[in-house]
Amino acid sequence: MSTISRWHRGFLAVFILAAAAAQLPSQEVETPREIGKASHRFWILLTSGSTPSGLERSEIEMMQRDHLANFKRLFELEKLSAAGPLGDPDRKLRGIVCVDAPEKEALKEYFAPDPFVEHGLLKVEAYQVSEQLGEFTRDFDLSEMEEFHFVVVRDSDKKAGDEVGDVGERMSSTHEYLNSIFAKDKLRLAMQFESNDDHLVGILIFKKQEGEKAMELVSKIPLVDTGHWSFSIMPLYMSKGILDAQSGT
Repeated sequence: MSTISRWHRGFLAVFILAAAAAQLPSQEVETPREIGKASHRFWILLTSGSTPSGLERSEIEMMQRDHLANFKRLFELEKLSAAGPLGDPDRKLRGIVCVDAPEKEALKEYFAPDPFVEHGLLKVEAYQVSEQLGEFTRDFDLSEMEEFHFVVVRDSDKKAGDEVGDVGERMSSTHEYLNSIFAKDKLRLAMQFESNDDHLVGILIFKKQEGEKAMELVSKIPLVDTGHWSFSIMPLYMSKGILDAQSGT
């Protein structure tokens, strides 16, 4: 895994505090807690925007404080469940945020006070979650960060000759496989997204694995193995223990 850039370290300091402060009790996506009115879960990818050229260090530090303050605001409103920085070697994906909202349009209000978003340094890419395996928890270490393997899964070109039934069978096999590796020392969280223009299928979060173990586990997913899905993998940093309280061995 590549090292984190100096600019990314600035975000890391903010996300460490946010991840420690902004966690909610576990809940199922299918029956989300009501926040004023029925809500949906959204997975947010914070991506690189414009570079911070011309900004003084004091300005960056003030923006970081306001960035963190917005996470705390969302937490106090019981809308934010997790946040963390990503070690994307391509430096495009900078971090993740998981929130509940009544509709996608409401996310504009969620991130309006964030100066990194306001000034275009970060862009918000939101995906509605349709299915979820695993959950975040409040039972984590406030003083320590943990590295996970974060996997982004996308649709790729389907192989010629596929029948509808074949794809359905592979989808069923994929669900069975993900459940089989859902354990404290392997897969910790899986989310599938509603259909979107980016062809983003969902995300997977693994306990940090030795060597190429995470790559091997993902490669064995039936829809990956047959070429229907492609994936990228990178480090994700969140509070230690944030994904430990779930079923699995």
